[in-house]
Amino acid sequence: IPVIFASRDIEWEHKTSYIGTDHYALGKTAGKLLGSMVYPGEQVAIIYGGQDDQAMIDRKNGMKKVLEDIGIEIVTEQSGYDQFVNPKPVIGAILQKHPDIQGIVTTSDRLALYALKTLEKKQVNIPVIGTDGITDMVDTIEAGKKNATIAQNPYDIGYLSVD
Repeated sequence: IPVIFASRDIEWEHKTSYIGTDHYALGKTAGKLLGSMVYPGEQVAIIYGGQDDQAMIDRKNGMKKVLEDIGIEIVTEQSGYDQFVNPKPVIGAILQKHPDIQGIVTTSDRLALYALKTLEKKQVNIPVIGTDGITDMVDTIEAGKKNATIAQNPYDIGYLSVD
C-alpha cells in the first residue's frame, strides 16, 4: 500500500513520498524577513516549538543560519511550549534579561500570536515573525501590527497528495 506523508515528513523505509514544506527553507525565509527589519549587530530572540518536532527544529535551524550569516545577534533561543504543547510565558523573561531586543522570530504563528499579546501588554513595539500563515496571524498583520508570517500552502499540499 503506497503511503504518502503530507505536511510533516518522517524517516520511514516504506514511505512512498512526502508532499509538503521544506521546513529548513521556511525557517531561512523567516530569518531573512526578520533580518530585513533589524540591523546587523542588533539583538533578536528565537522562540521555537517542541524539541522533538523535526519541522520545528528545521525551522529554527534555518532561522538561526540566516540571522547569524547577516550579523544579527541571537541572544536567546527558547522553547515556547510546555509539555502539553500550550504556549508558555517566555517573552516577559526574555525582555527582562534582554531589554535591547529588537525582534522575535518564532517557529509557529501560534507562538508569534502569544508573543504579540505579551508585547502589546508591555507596550513594546518590535517585529515578530511567525510561520504558518494561519488566519489569526494574517488578521493581525492586516490590522497594521508590526509583524509578519511566512505562509505555507496547505491547499496545494492537500491537492497534490490526493492527485
